[in-house]
Amino acid sequence: TPLHSACSGGDINIIELLLEKGVDVNALTRDSATPLHLACSGGDINIVKLLLHKGADVNASAKDSFTPLCVA
Repeated sequence: TPLHSACSGGDINIIELLLEKGVDVNALTRDSATPLHLACSGGDINIVKLLLHKGADVNASAKDSFTPLCVA
């Protein structure tokens, strides 16, 4: 999704815009990764904080059974 792409790319301004427009903060990729998984793997604490503030599920499990906490 565009949110996943923005999280992978570290573009917090785009992430904020997408979230303001109502995109699903817990949307899944084909591998069941959430935007929070990607933000954690990228290591950008400000994006992680933003996603958590907007309701991202810290316990979401991807296809490989990893949660965002495992990836961080």
